[in-house]
Amino acid sequence: MVTSSWSSLRGLSAMRYFLKVYGCQMNRYDGQLIDAILRSSGHKPVNDPEDAEVIIINTCAVRDHAERRVRGYIRTLPRDKRVAVVGCMAQREGRRLIEDLEVNYVLGPDTYTILPRILTSARRFVATELDGELYDTVFPSHHGVVAMVTVMRGCDNWCSYCIVPYVRGRARSKKAVSILSEVEHAVSQGAKEVVLLGQDITSYRDGRVSLADLLRMVAKIRGLERVRFITSHPKGVCDHLIKVVAEEDKICPHFHLPLQSGSNRILRLMNRNYTIEEYDDLINQLRKEIPEVGITTDLIVGFPTETDLDYEATLEEVTRIRFDFAYMFRYSDRPGTAAEELSPKVSEDEKKERLNRLIRIQNRITKDKNSSIVGQKKEVLIERKGRRGYLGRTPENTVVAVQDQVAIGDLVEVEITGISGWTPVGQRLPSKIHQRS
Repeated sequence: MVTSSWSSLRGLSAMRYFLKVYGCQMNRYDGQLIDAILRSSGHKPVNDPEDAEVIIINTCAVRDHAERRVRGYIRTLPRDKRVAVVGCMAQREGRRLIEDLEVNYVLGPDTYTILPRILTSARRFVATELDGELYDTVFPSHHGVVAMVTVMRGCDNWCSYCIVPYVRGRARSKKAVSILSEVEHAVSQGAKEVVLLGQDITSYRDGRVSLADLLRMVAKIRGLERVRFITSHPKGVCDHLIKVVAEEDKICPHFHLPLQSGSNRILRLMNRNYTIEEYDDLINQLRKEIPEVGITTDLIVGFPTETDLDYEATLEEVTRIRFDFAYMFRYSDRPGTAAEELSPKVSEDEKKERLNRLIRIQNRITKDKNSSIVGQKKEVLIERKGRRGYLGRTPENTVVAVQDQVAIGDLVEVEITGISGWTPVGQRLPSKIHQRS
């Protein structure tokens, strides 16, 4: 659903477009925004780039590897196709993408509304203004039982390694009424769970409405079974938010809390604005007030000046906290960030070695924690078909394989009977909680 300002563009020549999305959940949501804007103006999506007149690439710029993948993909495309590069990499590179890769259109993440007009033009075009766009009148179509809804855009934290404030702008929040309308729209299309998205969602604010208040509002929507939210900055998790998550049955007891490093020295250089001691206190509070809480994290190794002692401090923290899951990365310089200027740098070989060791430790912890729920009963929302059976998630965000006869969208009670690899395997119990309507 989009407003009439885009629908009025239907008189333009319709173009067949193929949309490819790289990056995080917010990028995937932006892909849905782009699709909604283009469809509403009469452009036609296709599933094969060979059938497209224009190929649109929604890009990520968080790490150098993501940008290299985009460049590699563009170089494989036929020369007779028009190419639009949009999103974070487009914002960072601007006209250089036209000069280096001869793409046709370059649009930053605040300029998607002009896509319908420029795709019909043969002229090369660059638009990278950051003007605070929220897209709060565009409701993407949601296909599936889990819908993503962005509640804010941009970030004001200025972590020294992060390019997000430079390519997505300052933090700004959607109106709560717009968010509630979009969630209701998603539920009407079959969504059973909604994931509220924000670069730092704990800083959400619409007047007096905080994230905790918004979660309570969303949880009251009829037909919605579950609510999640990501990503939380540790310094923004307050007592009120913890209380709301503990009290509201529909709000999943899961916090994604990027730690990044176990060294206070490195955290200061990262400009993370918390200490290890404060982070530990938060974890202890969460586990005390929400005993079943799932806690996941992000970790970076090889940050400039990281010593063996700094790295060992990260391993110790990971071993002590025992995260349910972690996304782990090697540091890469991002142009224009404060961390780019720091030295000495950690060698690529050392970064790889440190990352591999960290992954081995965290994988063992994840497997141990998943093994610990064998014999327990868990509520599982079936999300998709797996290689053998179906895959769903518990409220705590643990992925469970269910081999019984179920359907996507079913909310079922499952007894965890074993582990396959590190994935819990469950057997559906007779007391089905809810079937997809």
